This record gives sequence, structure tokens and C-alpha cells, in this order.
Amino acid sequence: MNQKVLVGIFIVGVIFCAAIVTIVILGKNDTAWSFDLNRWDEFLVMKAELKDNSTDAQALYMAQITEDYLNSTYPYNESLMEKPEIKYFSVDLFGRKTESFYLVWLPSSWETQNPKRAMLYSQGHISREPKQFYKYQEYAMNRSMAIFMPQLWIEGDPPWGYTPYERTQAEILMGVQPGYHLDAYDEHLFVNAIVEAYNISSLYLHGFSMSGANVMMLSAFDRYAKNISDYAVVNGGHMVLDHPFLKQMDDLGLTNFFAGENFFLFNELDPGDDPAEVKNETATDDIIIDHGGNMDIEAWLVVPWHGALLDTYPQLMNASLNNYTYYSNLRLS
Repeated sequence: MNQKVLVGIFIVGVIFCAAIVTIVILGKNDTAWSFDLNRWDEFLVMKAELKDNSTDAQALYMAQITEDYLNSTYPYNESLMEKPEIKYFSVDLFGRKTESFYLVWLPSSWETQNPKRAMLYSQGHISREPKQFYKYQEYAMNRSMAIFMPQLWIEGDPPWGYTPYERTQAEILMGVQPGYHLDAYDEHLFVNAIVEAYNISSLYLHGFSMSGANVMMLSAFDRYAKNISDYAVVNGGHMVLDHPFLKQMDDLGLTNFFAGENFFLFNELDPGDDPAEVKNETATDDIIIDHGGNMDIEAWLVVPWHGALLDTYPQLMNASLNNYTYYSNLRLS
């Protein structure tokens, strides 16, 4: 066969193969990730990989922002505060993969104390700095509880399966960079990992703003996994009645998925509140109770700013932690 013909056939073959690869890659990128209900039992026992260090550029960049912030705001209280450690974790959930970091602070008695109680604090959307960490630490130190704070907001292009965050015009003007959030499914894998790695006996979940719905989901997942969450704080956030999570649990045939969990619902109000927001917060109350949860504390307060609970209402925080200890002791006894 003519050499030119052979070369021509070879080039056409290369182009054809490249086109097939491109179609496959684009097809994967264009396919939205969704939680596979058929793998529910597998999901419940999955764990994130905990790491002391990372080579992931986005995770390292976000961790540096946090470290700079912690250094610039330390000490919150010179006689009390201690800097947390920054460590890393990666998740692989049915092909959806990412890496982030977490803050961890352990009381000096952690290795010998029994039971080992820990706070998991989940931040709100587009949170770059752990603004509440040192304030939160005051509550933990008074009770010898560990603190874990996973970073849910990552700046940069999202990996396959994650949805880019749609910034508002105001957020763009504020300098908010493109990015994406880890969700409650990722956090569940993180929780499973830290419970085993740190031998945690009991969890106090605290979700701020966006993460109010996250901790509700984490609580439900935990009911069927390790069952060690004894309290969940929904702080300035809510879950709407058409939340996909509720449909998923219904499809699984699960109804009382908050049974055994105790909730503190902190509803933030202001004089010009959108009636729809009030409706959503009322719906959150109904969702918790209708699915077997115990509404331990519910507060409807006009607040000076979004996120005022830790600074402005210590009596409510202390009440929730005191009640948490009671419920934790009850389960562990």
C-alpha cells in the first residue's frame, strides 16, 4: 500500500481516537453527580482519608488563608485560647473526589478522659476564615470537649461532580472568588473518619447558616451509621420542605430518621424579615418534629447580626451544652 495512504490512515485513526476520548471526557463532565440510593448501606460506613499534610493546591491555599487569620486574631483571650492544628482530609464518594482541611483542637486530658466528647462546627457558605473559632473554643475548654471544624468552602474550579457556587453581584463586588462547597455527604465521610481516628464517644453538631441543613442531614445519617450524635444546633439556618434530602429519605422508606436526636433551633429575626424566611424556619421546626426529633430548645430572636448566637447569647449556648451533656450521659449510661 502507498506510504502516503498509510500515513493518511494513521492520522485519521489518531484524530478518531482523540475525538472519542474528548467525547468521553466531556460526557463525564456534563453528567451531574447524584447520590446513589442503591448504595445507601455502603455510604453509611464510608470514611474520608485523614492526612497530616497535603499536595492539593486548592486545599493548601485555603489552609494558608485560615492560618493567617488565626495568627492575626490570636489570642482571643490571652489567658485561655490555644491555636488549633490544621490537618487535611480527602473524600471519594462514588467517583466524586475532592480534598480540603480541618481545624482540630484537643483538650490536654483527651487521651485519658472517658467519655470523649467533641464539637463539630460547620461554617456557613463562602466562609474563608474561622471567625468564630476562638469564641467557640471558650465553650469547649470549659467542658473538656474537642473541636473539629472542616473547611467546606474551596476557591477555584470545582472537580467533577461539584456544582460551582453562583455568586451574587454583591458578592462579586466584595471580592468573593469562584469556588464550590463540600456538602453533607462529604461531611458524613469526614465524621466517620474522625470518630474512629480520635475514638470519639459523643458528638455535639453545630451548623451555622447554610450548614444548618447540613447538620440535620448529618444527624440523620448518624442514626443509621454510628449513632453517636446526641445534639444538633441549627444556628441561623433552615431546611425547606422540598429539600432533596427529604425525598431521598422517603424513597429509602425511612421516616423517623431524627429519632434519638435533640435539637436547638436558633431562628434569627430582624424587623424587616422576609415572610418566606420565617416560613422556612417554621418548616424546619415541623421537619424535625415530624421525623421523630426532640426539639430541646427553640428560640425566635431579633438579632444584631447574622451569626450572633456565640457572642450575644451565651446563656442559650450554655443551656444547649448542659442539655447535650445530660442526653449524652443518658445514652452512654
